[in-house]
Amino acid sequence: MNYNTRKQLGNEFENEVAAYHEKHGYIVTRSGVEETHNEEFVRLVANNNLPLAKYVRNQPDGYCINRHGVIMAWDAKIGLNISKDAWEAYQHVSLIGPLFVFFKTRNIVMSGEIKSIELEHGDETTRGFGDSAYPRDRDGWICPKMSHRIYGSGSGSPYKQVREETLDIVKDWTNAK
Repeated sequence: MNYNTRKQLGNEFENEVAAYHEKHGYIVTRSGVEETHNEEFVRLVANNNLPLAKYVRNQPDGYCINRHGVIMAWDAKIGLNISKDAWEAYQHVSLIGPLFVFFKTRNIVMSGEIKSIELEHGDETTRGFGDSAYPRDRDGWICPKMSHRIYGSGSGSPYKQVREETLDIVKDWTNAK
């Protein structure tokens, strides 16, 4: 799946997650860097590897609060992969409040609080790929940029796959496509 298709599906799913929270009585706001209208800011942050820039690029998609003061951060993902930079940004957010990540894969929507989500070691994810598997770093992150071959249309950022069994199926999901 190319970047533009993945981005479009991600934006659609992000809208669905926002609508899901609103349906459950939350007031929702968006926070992703893509929500800014300053294209120069987005361009400069996209190519900056300082820790704060990585955080800004990978902050949760939004926040929601209900009338009782329950507040949480949320993020929407297409597929079960999480980049290393996003995972690290999520850990920072989770120090100050709950962060729920929603995953859409096939026609199933799953979610979990970041504190309970586990990631597979890259060796586990790439088992059976043989020589075609991307290299892994010492911490088990799959690293396409470390490969001698072209890594396609992705960013090449290190990533891991979520252990599906650490997520809950969202049983009352009605706007999944």
